[in-house]
Amino acid sequence: MRKYLSIFLVLVSAWAHGQGIGSFFSQQSTKKKDMALQIALMETYLSGLKHGYMQTQDGLANIHDLKSGSFSLNNNYFLSLSQVSPAVRQNPKVAEIQSLAAEIKSNFRRFIQWQHGQDLVTAGDISYLQKVADHLIAECDKELVMLADVISPGKFQLADVDRIKEINSIDADMKDKYAFCLTFIDRTRNVTLRRQAEARQQKILKRLYNLQ
Repeated sequence: MRKYLSIFLVLVSAWAHGQGIGSFFSQQSTKKKDMALQIALMETYLSGLKHGYMQTQDGLANIHDLKSGSFSLNNNYFLSLSQVSPAVRQNPKVAEIQSLAAEIKSNFRRFIQWQHGQDLVTAGDISYLQKVADHLIAECDKELVMLADVISPGKFQLADVDRIKEINSIDADMKDKYAFCLTFIDRTRNVTLRRQAEARQQKILKRLYNLQ
């Protein structure tokens, strides 16, 4: 398009220069020829513009097609990452995580109920145990929410291998929580039982030595 514009400017410049010289023709004849020349030049220039415009449009159309195709491929790829395969949903560790969380909640509930029925257990003791239980259960619930998101379509854009890695990580964390639950309950129960044993021994000693 620039080539046609240059030709147009050169010819117009030559025509303007010829006007100042006077030339061999009469003024009327010169005007007619000049008008014809201008028309021819304009047609050439417009033809060049049209050709350049068509090339530009073709180029833009190709770019649009490439972008549309790329967008379609990318969109399909990301949509595939939002789906969850049966291998992920049916992973045995999913049920294991859910079972461990349920066991933690059940163990704490039974243990606190047991503590309520024991001698020498104060309201402060029960409050402390309940806080520990509530905190651990809240952490378990967070893990369960994350697990649900990982195995549910549309929540995350992850490949199956990455979803399985997340499940394995959640499973390891839940096992740690379960181990802590059992250890905490066992040691706390032993403290309570030791208190009761010591209290019984003191009563026996008081009876033996007639102590008030």
